[in-house]
Amino acid sequence: MKHTLKRLIHRFFRPALADVVGTLESQNQDIETIRRLVEAQTAQTKPRVGAVWRGGLSGRAEHPDGTPDAALTRKYLEELRFWIRIARDPEQFPSWTGTFPHVYGGWQQDRNDELAAWLDMTPDAYRSWCHSTRAVEIGSGPYPFLGRHRWKWSVAVDPLAAGYTTEGLIPDECGHVVLLPTTGEHVPLPDSCCDLVVIENCLDHVDDPDIVLRELHRLLRPGGLVWLLVDLMDYRDEMHPNPFNEQRLRDALSGAGFAIVKVRISTENASHPEAHAECRALLVRDHPDGPRRQPKQWGSEVVPALVMDSSGSKGPQPVTPPAASATAS
Repeated sequence: MKHTLKRLIHRFFRPALADVVGTLESQNQDIETIRRLVEAQTAQTKPRVGAVWRGGLSGRAEHPDGTPDAALTRKYLEELRFWIRIARDPEQFPSWTGTFPHVYGGWQQDRNDELAAWLDMTPDAYRSWCHSTRAVEIGSGPYPFLGRHRWKWSVAVDPLAAGYTTEGLIPDECGHVVLLPTTGEHVPLPDSCCDLVVIENCLDHVDDPDIVLRELHRLLRPGGLVWLLVDLMDYRDEMHPNPFNEQRLRDALSGAGFAIVKVRISTENASHPEAHAECRALLVRDHPDGPRRQPKQWGSEVVPALVMDSSGSKGPQPVTPPAASATAS
């Protein structure tokens, strides 16, 4: 089976996605599921692949035909060096009180706990929901949000995936997540393949946020959720080529076919020093009109979440865990 997957990836994605084979073979992921996903997508259309990093710290950014990209090499190398610094020398950050897996894993657990709270789930209900949820993460870094829980299957997309693997930056506890070396604009997975997309502190880093959002819409089933975190700022640099203010973000989300289930705008939690606020949002694809429940107060604004209607419709139900021991209040 692994040999079949290897031939398939080399045939359709060479050379840009060849590195994913080693990642798959070293992880406890359901290889057959991923093989079917890749096969389904290649049967529909020839996937587009953006420039990705190949190799370790001495590597470079390459386009699918092997052509190097000097500008992206500079940008990606800066980011890879950042991750190497915090993974190997966390003592240089005075606020850190432990190793990279300990500190960053704690942050990712906090973000999972926050999602559980926004879904009105107990910890047990959230774990049950994760086990039945197909999840994709965009711009994951070496410690994905998806690394904290087991999912039905989980794929993390990052153009630096090969660099993280080569440099040994991925903690053991994240071994169940498949890191796919590609960009958020070009994800080689089929339409409506997942229930949840996570995009944390990434949307302002990508080359074309509108294309990324349309790609998220394509990947999600109708009624699927997006867990979004993005700084709000006017500052722009090479690492943040597409900053968002609140209105531009709302326009981009609406234009891509997403509606806000809940949103929080915080002036205290922004990660970039030039940001004036941080936006945390739970989005749903193809939000229909329908019955609503009274919202809980959460941050600066809460849009009521959806519930099943009285007829038992099988429409979108983003706040209802498929197999929860405790349901939403």
